[in-house]
Amino acid sequence: MSIARMIASNQEQVDQGIKALMSNPRNVSRSIGLDIITKRAPLANSTTVLLQLSDGTLCLIIQLLSFHNNYLPDSLYYFLSLPAFTFAGFGIKDTMPILKKDYGLVCKNTLEVGPSAWDHKRASNISILRSMHVPEFRSFSGFCNAELNLTGEMINLAVSNAYAAFRLGEDFLTI
Repeated sequence: MSIARMIASNQEQVDQGIKALMSNPRNVSRSIGLDIITKRAPLANSTTVLLQLSDGTLCLIIQLLSFHNNYLPDSLYYFLSLPAFTFAGFGIKDTMPILKKDYGLVCKNTLEVGPSAWDHKRASNISILRSMHVPEFRSFSGFCNAELNLTGEMINLAVSNAYAAFRLGEDFLTI
């Protein structure tokens, strides 16, 4: 399965990506994979660089540093707070405080999909996902401003992590 990738660095692109995520008729579970990549820095000062959201068909990669004074589009705040969607992620309990601290982003519904949440009853997707690389610390070094030139490897990592979170979230929500 091929996943469309949308890289957003302005309000219009974020709005367009969120509209696509909200209107996907194939996402009946209303699960959205959520992942972040941070700027490598001392732990207390790490800054979120990318926010990835995936519905299994599309991965919206939002370049957060592209927004002046951390002012993000209202559509992103509203989308994350919609009760109809569940945002699934690896280490989501650690991810959400970072997003809140850096940008004031909060999610209404979250679901942990890391290995601690796996059990033998959910083996259908988990056997495949166990082989996927989801690094414990997702960070890049060398970022000092909004000029973020994503390489193919960075994009693939961002897409695979958000997609894996989506697949597990979908699996957990449809049991």
